[in-house]
Amino acid sequence: MGWQLQIQFAFRTCAVLSAISVQFFSIALVGIAQPSESHHTSVVEPGGFAETTNLVMTLASEAVNSDSNYLGRLRFEVNSKHETVRFDLRPVPLRYVLPPSDPLATPVELMIRVMSLQRDFKRNLKTNETFWIQPLDQATEAVFQAIQSRTKVDGGSVVSASTHLDSAETSIQSLQSAILDFSERNGLDMELFRDTEYFTVHVVVSDQALRVRYVQYLDFLKSRHGLSIEDDWIDVGRGKHDLPLIGEYHFVIEWPSSLGGFETNDYDIERNTELSIEPRQMPK
Repeated sequence: MGWQLQIQFAFRTCAVLSAISVQFFSIALVGIAQPSESHHTSVVEPGGFAETTNLVMTLASEAVNSDSNYLGRLRFEVNSKHETVRFDLRPVPLRYVLPPSDPLATPVELMIRVMSLQRDFKRNLKTNETFWIQPLDQATEAVFQAIQSRTKVDGGSVVSASTHLDSAETSIQSLQSAILDFSERNGLDMELFRDTEYFTVHVVVSDQALRVRYVQYLDFLKSRHGLSIEDDWIDVGRGKHDLPLIGEYHFVIEWPSSLGGFETNDYDIERNTELSIEPRQMPK
């Protein structure tokens, strides 16, 4: 007899519940609250300047377009009805973007915020409100300079890039006073967005021969650009596990032929989830 996998998505803010049936394991949902720390790393290019810049922009654009819950979430909004303006300039902790040791983590995180803010300012402001354009252009240029200006010394370490990354952060944070000025000119009250909730993935693996592992979704996308992520995978062993996550993740379930499953199954998870993974029964 075979068995099935069910994926159910439950949202804290609405009563919508949907289910999708898929073959081979079962999934349901839960949630908690977001940590706030962030860390900077230096920039080492996986290739030349153009290749690295293109990769950073591609990963940032993917995050903005695919993850509206966290990485690409709303960061600026004017509510005329309630006469308020909400904003969020805070960085995302790097471990939810790429592995913190990844030299591309800080550039990608900065560009995710730049692209999200550009999107939101364009949607919420009239064309004569241009206070946001120069700071975000300066932040983008600083990220590019960080990639381009790397200087390798003995041991392969990198200097000077961090100065440009700090400059990019300063440009983004300078928008706070500009937003305050905008709100005062228009008689709007200022508010901060509430923290995004992160989710817990409850994993139950019934057989030690089953291999379950995962990485950040953007890290997985790097592999499609010819970059190795082999050291970034996090393994989940046999037993019950609670994984507090936020953002998007790529899970791989590896089924040995002895358990009668496919060699590998891939799943993208970005919601509160419960995985119960068991081998199907082999025919006698």
